[in-house]
Amino acid sequence: MRSISNVCLATLLALTAVGAYAQTAVPSPVPAPYVVTEARAVQAAESLFQDVQALGAKVTPCVNGSDGSPAACVCKFPAELKRVQDQLRSVRGAYPEWEKQVVNWTEPASKQSRAISVQALIRQSYPVCPAK
Repeated sequence: MRSISNVCLATLLALTAVGAYAQTAVPSPVPAPYVVTEARAVQAAESLFQDVQALGAKVTPCVNGSDGSPAACVCKFPAELKRVQDQLRSVRGAYPEWEKQVVNWTEPASKQSRAISVQALIRQSYPVCPAK
């Protein structure tokens, strides 16, 4: 399996940091990847992945430039965050079995292996943003 792109990894790390303050540090076992191959499931996973990457492309420079904490940086991009949240709701509705999984698939065009933790996204894609 190939590694996740730097942008996606940075976003997942930033989103992890957003949710980390609200949780205790209790180690949990890492589940085996849940491999999806059906075309519609692959498309749903890839769409979620692409939305996370788009958010990461904006959040990463903010965090790296010390413009704010990961939570503050995520909150600076509400449209992208909403797309991730909407796509996550759609995936949860269509594929409830993914909720506690690390979903793995092969991106059709590039044949790259991809993976995303749906459970981590559920926990971390709803940061507390300041009211405007």
